[in-house]
Amino acid sequence: MKSGGTSRSHGIASLPSGPRTKYLVLAFWLAVVMVAGGLAGQLPGAAKNGASGYSLAGQTTVFDGIDATLLYATLAVIGVLLLLTYRSPVLWLLPIVSAGAALTVAEAVSYLLTEQTDLAADGEGGGILVVLVLGTGANYALLLIARYREELRWRADRHEAMAVALRRASPAIAASAVTVTAGMLFLLVADSAAISGLGPLAAIGVGAPLLAMITLLPALLVSCGRWVFWPVRPGPGSAGRHSGQDGGRFSRNAAMPSRAESVCEVAAITSTASR
Repeated sequence: MKSGGTSRSHGIASLPSGPRTKYLVLAFWLAVVMVAGGLAGQLPGAAKNGASGYSLAGQTTVFDGIDATLLYATLAVIGVLLLLTYRSPVLWLLPIVSAGAALTVAEAVSYLLTEQTDLAADGEGGGILVVLVLGTGANYALLLIARYREELRWRADRHEAMAVALRRASPAIAASAVTVTAGMLFLLVADSAAISGLGPLAAIGVGAPLLAMITLLPALLVSCGRWVFWPVRPGPGSAGRHSGQDGGRFSRNAAMPSRAESVCEVAAITSTASR
């Protein structure tokens, strides 16, 4: 078991992983989602669609034509993949909840962006935003939870385990998000207004889940404790026992998060292409 000499990290990792500050993070996200959802309900032409709780469709061109089917299909595919990967009846729900919060915020920001600027976007852009937020959110969640699970097998304090996991996983997650965001913003130079409008939407679709998965998801995981990994809860000193035989027939799925990430990305692309 690793010692707790470096149990407290500084910066962003100390907020969602702190014994007390994790509740501040949860309260912050609750307020943000309520504001974003309330904004959606007050804007002209906004309509509830029962999908993520709020819809910014109505008279907004960026979300014209979006139906709940795409959202439900994407959630179903990602939910099944997460369930198979984590082989836990509870754990897979936390990334879905975090991605849902990110989607609500992303929709609100995208609406304001299209309303306040000359950015041109259509219903396809809104569909891509939905799939991108959920797909990238699941991707980042897989990376973080894999690291967190590993740290739980070495450390008795779950807050310390999450702080270390965040400190080690966040740079790779952030680098991936920044690279994709920068690439998407290059679409702004496209001659087609519809294509150039996808750039900022895609950037929002990557940035929102990034923030959710390195703040909201860690706070949820730490608040729930180790039981959320049931039936196979990682504990101190269990690294050797769980190296290759800790979950029955689904253990191979959990041992290969990178494969699940690739499948999530393929599923997201397939869902968009099927529209």
